[in-house]
Amino acid sequence: MTKPSLFTVTQPGIGEILRQHHLRVPPNQRDYSCTKKEVMTLFTDLATAIGDEKTQAYFLGTIVIIPSVSGHLEVIDGQQRLATITILLCNIRRYLLTMNIEPEITEDIKHFLVYIERGQRATLNRLRMNLVDNDFFSAMLNDDLVNSPPRPTRRSHRLIKEAFDNAANYVKSIVSSFDPKVHGDVLNKWVTFIEKYAEVILLQVPSEANAYKMFETLNDRGLKTTQADLVKNYLFSQAGDERLAEAQDSWSWKHSKQKKKRTLL
Repeated sequence: MTKPSLFTVTQPGIGEILRQHHLRVPPNQRDYSCTKKEVMTLFTDLATAIGDEKTQAYFLGTIVIIPSVSGHLEVIDGQQRLATITILLCNIRRYLLTMNIEPEITEDIKHFLVYIERGQRATLNRLRMNLVDNDFFSAMLNDDLVNSPPRPTRRSHRLIKEAFDNAANYVKSIVSSFDPKVHGDVLNKWVTFIEKYAEVILLQVPSEANAYKMFETLNDRGLKTTQADLVKNYLFSQAGDERLAEAQDSWSWKHSKQKKKRTLL
């Protein structure tokens, strides 16, 4: 008798994941951690792949998700890449808006970033970050705040803002050597590549029973899990739904106190 598979494995483009799903980063996941070096490495790797006519696909590693009863997918591994690609797509869209060109492409890119929740009569982000970063990340994605961005209050917020700034500058560099008449075509090529050819292995775990174990054995590409991440992951797994928010707040307070102490020393 064949044992039923516990996992579902597909190989979509990372943009396709953003476009088709509602994604949430659970509280046990670390805050946004990509430095300028890591963000720019991702962008330049994409540029190299897009510029090489022989390249049919670019592999971005594994993303691990679990389904929830509400219909969204919880991101167990891969949130750093998903967030950074979201930031890049947001800034491609903003460039087109600023230049007042390609309204159809601009409108289409929006579907990678947000969706309409009819029951709530609200526009919600495709990617919801953890408790520490979500409000700041959402504010940075908001077009109404592009000229008055929120003030970062945490290291992860500063990294998110830096990633937005780097993405905005990089989008300008992508089109800088091209005639303005073809800027839309150039950026549309990037969006298509991100959607279809910047591939990941999407591993769906059926339930939360083994999600924390998966986190212990899989790391984001280029950002290794620290011992503190593993300790936090274990504590949050033991807290349960009723005390998870309390554990999150307690961890964040203690971690900030430790950082302040190290700074004083």
